[in-house]
Amino acid sequence: SEGREAPMKVSCPGAKTYTTNFRDTTLVCPMFFLYNILSIIVLPFYLSLSALRGRLNRDELRERLGIVGKKAEGRRLVWIHGASVGEMSACVPLVREIRKRFPGIGVVVSSMTRAGKTAAAEKIPGAGEVFLAPLDASLCTETALRRISPDAVIVLETELWPNLLRSASKAHVKCAIANGRLSERSAGRYRFLRPVLKPILAGMDAVIVQTDDDMERFLRLGAVRERTKVLGNMKDDMNTPGEIPPDEKALLRESLGLGSKRRVVVAGSTRPGEEEEIVAAFEKVRGEFPETLLVLAPRHMKRVKEVERILSNSGLSFRKRTVPDSRDASQVNVVLLDTVGELRKFFSAADISFVGGTIKPYGGHNVIEPAALGIPVSFGPNFEKCKDAALALIESGGGKVGRDGIELGDIWLGWMRDKSKRTTAGKHAVRTVLGRMGASERTVSFLAERGVLR
Repeated sequence: SEGREAPMKVSCPGAKTYTTNFRDTTLVCPMFFLYNILSIIVLPFYLSLSALRGRLNRDELRERLGIVGKKAEGRRLVWIHGASVGEMSACVPLVREIRKRFPGIGVVVSSMTRAGKTAAAEKIPGAGEVFLAPLDASLCTETALRRISPDAVIVLETELWPNLLRSASKAHVKCAIANGRLSERSAGRYRFLRPVLKPILAGMDAVIVQTDDDMERFLRLGAVRERTKVLGNMKDDMNTPGEIPPDEKALLRESLGLGSKRRVVVAGSTRPGEEEEIVAAFEKVRGEFPETLLVLAPRHMKRVKEVERILSNSGLSFRKRTVPDSRDASQVNVVLLDTVGELRKFFSAADISFVGGTIKPYGGHNVIEPAALGIPVSFGPNFEKCKDAALALIESGGGKVGRDGIELGDIWLGWMRDKSKRTTAGKHAVRTVLGRMGASERTVSFLAERGVLR
């Protein structure tokens, strides 16, 4: 196709040599053939179960089948795909930078989850369309590509769906990975799929990753070094860093029903096995500062009832964000945040923050989000997925690591007892974020250089 380099030759175990730009010859790879057979078998069962159990409504079923809106004639279009809510934090600055550099390009956004679709619709109001991604069966992906007719497909982080990318390449659509991330654990799992992933990665027009470690892992799986670049994490560009003025924070706390005079700890993106440790840390703080309020935000809304049971068993009084409650903020110990898209707002109202997925071995979540607001950040030792950011915060003094509830409690007490230490840690956190910004601008420049955007 126009602007696409001559395809490289790659071999697949048990197959003939084939080209990396995913023409129909890809199917000579036995692993890819097996993947396609399985996707065809699974498709009707998935759709039937989803419909019977009410997991997808009629419009969502159509989206999963690839029946989405059509492209406006005469306008270039980019399709950006991310897994869920977390990836939308990278999508926002990417879309913002694309619009700045290429105002004539239209953008559509897809997500694998309903929560991700909702987050995209709220955070990216200028997107031409937001929809659930088609299932990774060639029938669905080819239908979506025919209807959307994008000029480029950009997938975020590790969304390496073979049929989506193969279908795009067959349609002569530019393909790129942006904000690529691959942990050692994930790389180990993907190794078994290398016969399928190697031609996908070798055929990408650009592979843009967050760190040097990510680059080496992508290269081992098949990415081409000349088209792969380390440009940082676009999530760092999500919001302009800066501390919240005290008066503004007090008003925000009142509006959120937290009370303007209480100390507030916000624990976000918590995962199974972590809430108990957070409760233990919070109880330790309450022994010295009994008026402290905890805002607890589980990573996944399907766990809200589970977290409710943990809080009930702890003896702490709590209320859910979505349920009207006659008690004011002074009468509860915990606010359970059972909404999507409000975590940043609550981080803004915090004195201290904790980012989950780090006490237990989940690899961690976005430690930069509270840091950008000037809030001291605490997290556990399992931060493989956000390693660079976590280490930068530790080095600057904007963040600290606690292995369990006891250590976290000590960290929180240290910040509670000394306001100057807390303020200094918040300033260090902001400076750390400022030093990491610019990934979205660099990403769009490289995408333009590689011909993905023009």
